[in-house]
Amino acid sequence: MELVYEKEYLIKISVKDNLLTIYVDGMRIVYNYGFGKRSNGFVGLGSWTASVEFWDIDIRPFQQTKCFIIMPFDEKRNLLYDYVIKPALDKHPTFIFDYKRADEALTVGRISEEITEYINTADVLIADITSTNANVFYELGYAHAKLCKALLLIEEVKGVKLTIPFDIQDFRCHTYIFSKEGFESICEKISSVLTNIAGEN
Repeated sequence: MELVYEKEYLIKISVKDNLLTIYVDGMRIVYNYGFGKRSNGFVGLGSWTASVEFWDIDIRPFQQTKCFIIMPFDEKRNLLYDYVIKPALDKHPTFIFDYKRADEALTVGRISEEITEYINTADVLIADITSTNANVFYELGYAHAKLCKALLLIEEVKGVKLTIPFDIQDFRCHTYIFSKEGFESICEKISSVLTNIAGEN
């Protein structure tokens, strides 16, 4: 991106651990650039070869956002969770996500009570509805009744008709392909969608 002399720009700089993301007028020009050492909380502004003036500086801490993941516990969905959903949440440039999947960190109490508590306190949910799993739809239905914001995912299989249950056909559902390229694409999509829906809280 080439900057124009004497033009004013709105710059947003995000530093999370040792990862730097920069937006100029809403356009992301640097994403999760690793600069070696973890941030100590200090941010400096400057330029390398030009004369630059900064003003109206607004510094804010990251927002911590609770996310509950609803999905079947099968081998393919485990891979999606480990290689797509977790990286999208861990490396998100704007939010720090405190996330759980139903099979994680369960205590000796009733599972159903813990799941409803996760849903009640979540800012956003991610639900994979690929296999029309009964537990997934029970939890998703409860979440919708509680007016929780949800990001829906469904696997698109070549040669197989994509079928979305009637009751949720009017909800936006994001498809993904089970491949390296498909994972990269849906990971970026999840990050982008979460920026929008989590930012509405």
